[in-house]
Amino acid sequence: MYDGADLAGLSADLMRAIRRITRAVDVQSKRVTRASGLTIPQIVILQSLHDRGALSTGGLAAEISLSAPTVTTVLDRLEGRGLVRRTRKPEDRRIVLTELTARGGEVLSQAPPLMHDGFLAAFSAMDDAAQLRLVSALHTLADLMDSGPLHGALLAEEDDPVD
Repeated sequence: MYDGADLAGLSADLMRAIRRITRAVDVQSKRVTRASGLTIPQIVILQSLHDRGALSTGGLAAEISLSAPTVTTVLDRLEGRGLVRRTRKPEDRRIVLTELTARGGEVLSQAPPLMHDGFLAAFSAMDDAAQLRLVSALHTLADLMDSGPLHGALLAEEDDPVD
């Protein structure tokens, strides 16, 4: 166990690392948007629909870890561009399913990778166990950050669109 001073130092170091990740994600997000005309949340939604088929807004939100209102806003923009189509489920008209259109599939196939080439090369050079440890550590970090007392309050305010 760490004493208070050690824990404070580790916490500060952890926050610096998270800030570096956040900054790198912001830079890559801008690159992807300039190259494709799509935001990362838009590409993630298109990729999920490509991989999983038609999904409800709630199912899609859970799949990509965004709030349903945010997903709805992104879907409105994608539908306006003809990249997705929303239809009511015939057997239960309360459920709206979203699916990728042919044009959406074409646009997705031309989208750049979400991670930059340097990251992809370095990550693919790691052995399988190291890749799994890294992904597992990031999932643990995300879970720890989601478990805080402010998380519920922030989710309630997450109606702020990401795209």
